[in-house]
This record gives sequence, C-alpha cells and structure tokens, in this order.
Amino acid sequence: VSTQSTGDEVLMSMTEEAMNTQAFVLLQLGKFKDSLEVKSKKIQSLTEELDKLKAENKLDKEKLEQQKARNALLQSLADKEKKRADEQEKSGSSVRFRLEESEATVEYAETVAEQYKKEALEMRQDLRKAEEELT
Repeated sequence: VSTQSTGDEVLMSMTEEAMNTQAFVLLQLGKFKDSLEVKSKKIQSLTEELDKLKAENKLDKEKLEQQKARNALLQSLADKEKKRADEQEKSGSSVRFRLEESEATVEYAETVAEQYKKEALEMRQDLRKAEEELT
C-alpha cells in the first residue's frame, strides 16, 4: 500500500508540475499574442501613414510639374516680350515697363517653384523616415 501511495504522490506531483508548465506556456503565449497584436497595429498605422505620405508626395510632384510648365510658359512669354522689346527699341520705341513686369512675374514663379521643390524634398525625407521605421 505504501508503494502505491508513493507512486500516486509522484503521479500527482508530476501532473501538478505539467499543469503549472502548461499554464506558464499559455500565459507566455497570451503575452506574445498581445505583443504581436500591438506591433501589427503599429505596422498597419505606419503603413497607412506611409501610403498617405506617398499620395501627398505624388500630389506635390504633380504640382511641381504644373509649376514647371507654368514657369516654362512664363519664360517663353518673357523671352518673346524681350525679343519684341529689342525689336521695338531698335525702331525707337520702348516697352521696358512691360518687360520688367514680365521678368518680375517669372522671378515670382521661380520663387514659388523653389518653395514647391523644398516642400517635395521634405515630403520625400518624411517618406524615407517612415519607410525606415517600418523596417
């Protein structure tokens, strides 16, 4: 009877130890799952932010291209105006005021284009930073 009683105690002890181990493993799995969910949400959030930055960057690039086209048109108009002014000056008449006005417009357009370039560069830097955070 004493041997069976000792065997039962050993069996109970081993069963209790196995249950404690199982509880510990389940607790660790729960913590891991929670941690994984938090990281998954953060990755999803960063991915959404990255997509938003990419869309904004695309819009900025489109604006920059439009501004470049406007600048080219303004430069073309300024060049034509300068050519016309040169021809009229040769014949004795002057349109300096109109030329200066055109040049001022071109200078303003160039300033705006530079600002768009700076903003696009900042967006690209933010985009790179967000991409680095994802990796």
